[in-house]
Formats: sequence, structure tokens, C-alpha cells
Amino acid sequence: MEAQNIDTTPLKKQADELRQEGQTVMFVAVDGKLGGLVSVADPIKSSTPEALKALHEAGIKVVMLTGDNKTTADAVAKKLGIDRVEAEILPDQKPKSLNNCRPKAISWQWRVTVSTMRRHWRRHT
Repeated sequence: MEAQNIDTTPLKKQADELRQEGQTVMFVAVDGKLGGLVSVADPIKSSTPEALKALHEAGIKVVMLTGDNKTTADAVAKKLGIDRVEAEILPDQKPKSLNNCRPKAISWQWRVTVSTMRRHWRRHT
């Protein structure tokens, strides 16, 4: 829309409301003028809340990497209790974003494991 100089301001409020419900919004132009908007949402599988609960109970933090708009992603994450959101990520950027999540978790887990092993070893010698 920006490339065509089409003003989406008249539908901004409606678009934001739909995004806050977890929907992705696309504006439609007709003959170079704003014609309306279309919104879509991926259905959440019935097993997802239970799976996320099990992960949390196991002490696992859940990160959602998505190409969706930040408002949409935050709404979905809030609904599901997801710990962290990385939004507006293009498909080719997802591996890098995933790698940015891993080192912290692995490093933390390794430090805890090493620390626990040292304490345990010292007690028994």
C-alpha cells in the first residue's frame, strides 16, 4: 500500500482491533484506492494449550518465531501463555533467530549442570 501511496488510515482502528484478536490483516486496493481489508487467523489446535502447559511444567520456556505482525503475535502468545515472541521475522531469518535463542538456554543449562556436579563431587570426596 505504501508503494502505491494508498492511505490505510481510515481502516487502521479496525485493523488494529483484528490484530489484537490474533488475526493477520491485509488491506485491499481497487483502482488505486483503499477498498477494504481481509483478515485471517490460523486455528489453534485443541492439543496446543495442553502441550504448552506440559512444557512449562517441565521448566521449558517457549519462544514463538513468526512472520506475523507484532500485535497479532503478541495476542496469540498471550492467549496461549507463550513466554517470548519474535515477530515479523522473514522465513530466511528464522534459523538465525532460533540460534539466538539457543546459546543462552544451553549455556545456562550447562552452568547449572557443571555447578551441580561440582557440589555433588565435593560432598562425596
